[in-house]
Amino acid sequence: MREELKRQILRYLMLHPNARDSPDGIRVWWMDPDSAATLPEVEEALASLVQRGWVEVRGEGDVHLFGLLAGATDDIRRYLIDEGTRG
Repeated sequence: MREELKRQILRYLMLHPNARDSPDGIRVWWMDPDSAATLPEVEEALASLVQRGWVEVRGEGDVHLFGLLAGATDDIRRYLIDEGTRG
């Protein structure tokens, strides 16, 4: 589930590179309709993507918005293609 969740987030960002949202907004609006992802799972996936340097977080206090990190699209595209070929 974790890898698929990361792929869902990345696919959304590749289609909508200017998108920014909170973890809960991402869970509700960016995930596939049949996704059963919980908020903690989305937060964990986002933390992993931030650590990889593909997603950035902006905000202060309680408001944190996540979005595509500029310049990461080539690496993300390779990751999504590579994961797709592994099945």
